[in-house]
Amino acid sequence: MIGRLLLAAVSVLVYAVSAPVARAELPERPIRWIVPFGSGGASDLIARVVAEVVCKGLGQPIMIENRPGAGAVIGTTAVAKSAGDGYTFLIGASGVVTNSLLLKSIPYADSELVPIAAKAKMSEQ
Repeated sequence: MIGRLLLAAVSVLVYAVSAPVARAELPERPIRWIVPFGSGGASDLIARVVAEVVCKGLGQPIMIENRPGAGAVIGTTAVAKSAGDGYTFLIGASGVVTNSLLLKSIPYADSELVPIAAKAKMSEQ
């Protein structure tokens, strides 16, 4: 279980609930990236840089929405409870995947979040 959570911590770009609807015309509307931290922090800045590149490739805008509070639980819950249509993603950090280990109760299950990509990697020197 811990190994699985650590793997999820590395793959911090997560989206909620289920796989996106498989259709050739996706994406057909703007995509939401929810950052469960305040604007100007590391996760927010990385999300904005990555979004700039991704939206050019997809041809659709990516809307960054900061939803800070409760140690990332507020933003993470918003993503976990969103429609599983592939248009809402979580830009998480290690706190997102460790919340279930540290907090007595959270309003989502880890299984409602599916890691899909790492947004940043620190170089080894």
